[in-house]
Amino acid sequence: MEDDDLPPDLVEDHPPVQPTPKAPIAAPNIHAPVPVTIVTGFLGSGKTTLVTRLLTDTTHGKRIAVILNEFGDSSGIDKALTVDKDGEEAQEWLELNNGCMCCEVKDAGVKAIESLMKKRGKFDYILVETTGLADPGPIAEMFWLDEAVQSDIYLDGIVTVVDSKFAPLHLGEVKEDGSVNECVKQIAMSDRIILNKTDLISADELLKLEKDITEINSAALRTRSVKSDVPIDFILDLHAFDDRTKGWFDDLPTLAQVHKVDQSVKTIMFPIPESSIISLPKLETWLQQVLWTNTIPSVSVETAATAAVSESVVPKPQVIRLKALLHVGERKKLVIQAVHELYDKFEAGVWKEGEQVEGKVVLIGRALDRQAIMQSFLANATE
Repeated sequence: MEDDDLPPDLVEDHPPVQPTPKAPIAAPNIHAPVPVTIVTGFLGSGKTTLVTRLLTDTTHGKRIAVILNEFGDSSGIDKALTVDKDGEEAQEWLELNNGCMCCEVKDAGVKAIESLMKKRGKFDYILVETTGLADPGPIAEMFWLDEAVQSDIYLDGIVTVVDSKFAPLHLGEVKEDGSVNECVKQIAMSDRIILNKTDLISADELLKLEKDITEINSAALRTRSVKSDVPIDFILDLHAFDDRTKGWFDDLPTLAQVHKVDQSVKTIMFPIPESSIISLPKLETWLQQVLWTNTIPSVSVETAATAAVSESVVPKPQVIRLKALLHVGERKKLVIQAVHELYDKFEAGVWKEGEQVEGKVVLIGRALDRQAIMQSFLANATE
């Protein structure tokens, strides 16, 4: 048997996620909101292979609709790959011929979803495969908080497929305007990261890549794969953007406490002690200042001269993702989710008797000074 004929291996750097047993396809609840998973990744990373595996897998018992958003003339190939079990083209496969589904064409994306929802009852899950050049942030914002579609769907999570062979090249790309490149943004936005094509690099190269990716996004769960072969449960039903995300904080790996402020994208995390009860009005003000103006509210009163010097010396922070689990009094939990400048908050139950009450704030972005942000939060967002 040739090597290419052997089944691909999966090596986990987290506890293995067992796939669900084979399940019959049940009729969807046409009144329940439909989950959406965004599959992103740079050109050639293996996104289409992953989506094809999901569409042809019989173990998850789901009827999956796919929205394809890709450049070039690959539509015929993708159509040939995306077929249902009877060999017929899936009726739910929609192609967006407008290139990148980002801010400028956000309305077209909403129209695609509205068109898809007319077929409601034929599917119970939606996958969006983005172009390799897309920033997933605006796409996530559309599915997460757009009033035109949020009653019918909800954003379940963002999965990024990484080409292990060429990722170091893409991660090191420097843009002329100094902004974060798309490959880094895709990793920073992720809830799950798939290191694909690990058979094409050495063990040392893989460890170096994992270190680089962990520095960008320490909060996302990560797995290794060959030919995009990963367990279904690693991709679907993540609940990364709803009240069930509170369990995500329990699974957080130990994050490096980064004190150095530089222009690379990193993850920072800090705890909020039980004694620090959140003031909702003050929290809103703090979030808006950080997310909308890229400034960290001061802990103490500054003079105009000091503020001017500080602004000229210290780089402005840029938050790409934010998640927080907070104590709002009476042992009540509040979860905050933010993607770029948009944020949402919702109650998430209470801490049980005997359970330690401790909040956590996780930020992924650029020029993040952990100590300064933590002090600012405690001084400006609590009672």
